[in-house]
Amino acid sequence: MLLLAAAAAVEPSCGARTGLRSESCESFGASVAPAKLDLFIMLDSSGSMASQTAEGIDKAHSVRNALSQFFSDPESWGIGVAIAFFPINRPEVPDYCALDSDCHESGACHELPKLCVPSWEKSCQADGDCAGTSSPEDVCMQMGGCENDALTLCLPQEDPSWYCTSGAKCRKLGVCRNRSRCDSAAYEKPVVEVSELPGARPKLLLAVDTHAPSGNTPSLPALSGALDAALGWQQNHAARKSVVVLATDGFPTACDPDINSDVEDPAQGIDKLVQVAEQGVGRGVQSFVVGVFAPKEESAARTNLSRIAKAGGTSEAFIITTDELVSVRLRETLNAIRTDAGACEFAIPWPEYGAPASSLISVRIPASGGAAEQTLTRRDSIEACDPVLGGFYFDVMPDNESRPKRVVLCPSTCKKFAPGEQHRVVVQGRCHVEL
Repeated sequence: MLLLAAAAAVEPSCGARTGLRSESCESFGASVAPAKLDLFIMLDSSGSMASQTAEGIDKAHSVRNALSQFFSDPESWGIGVAIAFFPINRPEVPDYCALDSDCHESGACHELPKLCVPSWEKSCQADGDCAGTSSPEDVCMQMGGCENDALTLCLPQEDPSWYCTSGAKCRKLGVCRNRSRCDSAAYEKPVVEVSELPGARPKLLLAVDTHAPSGNTPSLPALSGALDAALGWQQNHAARKSVVVLATDGFPTACDPDINSDVEDPAQGIDKLVQVAEQGVGRGVQSFVVGVFAPKEESAARTNLSRIAKAGGTSEAFIITTDELVSVRLRETLNAIRTDAGACEFAIPWPEYGAPASSLISVRIPASGGAAEQTLTRRDSIEACDPVLGGFYFDVMPDNESRPKRVVLCPSTCKKFAPGEQHRVVVQGRCHVEL
């Protein structure tokens, strides 16, 4: 953890923080805490969140348990949390369909994929795609759904009584690709607005409990909306730090015309998410990415979701697999995000009157643990940070209209501080001296 001390240089034209003040300028000197943290959690509630984990419960309940523990942790108290969910489903459009007319749009009913049967382990287009499964008898077969219960899958080529009850038939079944709302503005308004822990815990958990898994994975408008919400909040709460936490259990499947539902490619849709994350961090909001995936999906998830995380100004995606204790691993992940997100940004303790010019603020790291003192170079933005020498930048570019509220250490400088260690960062606000 970094401790920030703001120190004044005593100069003839303005005093240090001792009660003395010149007419035009006051140097400041006060020990201050890191900027308070606000998390904008965008949580996947698609149908796949109903899949089971090694804990014997589905992903949705594992996530709920982890959030409950994180919200109760005294280390989280004082953090602001907003929560939203994706997808937002269009109420007039059903999950499943037999015809385009069921989805109220031409071409919207997408046939369920074929699966390798009897192993049910992978999707396929032809029998040859089933090589390498656990069953040498696997063949590629079209999936369907029982007409009295679309959630019960069946094989139209076989006797429906093997799967369906009450004499129901197994009918051709698809999913409505247009069920998700695709406008990012719909995802910009959190279900629970920013509220501080621990008081916010009951309403945050109530929101989680009332969102049953359903629908597709419209990651693009979800991330865009979350970043817009965080940016809007931060503009009015500049002394606090807002970050987005995108938590998902799947690759993008909706709301991007570049995604081809007939092609199984986890990289589809990632490029646009990378662009959105880059735009967000360029405007001052980082994106942390958390994924909960089946073990066989781990490598693809780590590769593709880490692209989004790195573009969003964080190291790499946190990937958890369903053969682990998901709630425990997710709790550890949230703790790590809490530490990482709050480690290297500090509120500037501007004086009430006559603040020094932003150009006269300097930042240094005092000698500690055998390391020599380091004076940091000011950079214009995170993009201008030197990957080796690091430095610092302000949360906003100073001008006649606006004054920065926070000092931000460049990524390479931030990485030099071991988590949990006590470090001091000294910020000096000097007054201009006219001789």
